[in-house]
Amino acid sequence: MDITDEVQKSLESTSLKAGAIVIFVPGATGAVTTIEYEDGLVADLGDALERIAPQEIVFLELDNRKRHRKLVLQMMGE
Repeated sequence: MDITDEVQKSLESTSLKAGAIVIFVPGATGAVTTIEYEDGLVADLGDALERIAPQEIVFLELDNRKRHRKLVLQMMGE
């Protein structure tokens, strides 16, 4: 999921001139990473993640309900 445009729009809607943006994914299984968002690399990453943790796997000990993804964006600056 590429969130670059959403983050850019959020930043542009402020009057900040300097500062930091923090991207946070709530939950124990969420993660944020940065990559060059190129078609080949995105496909390779998806393939690698599917081999490591297939989406269709059923964990008997865990709650397997579908979840809504949430993203928290925090901006600090002047």
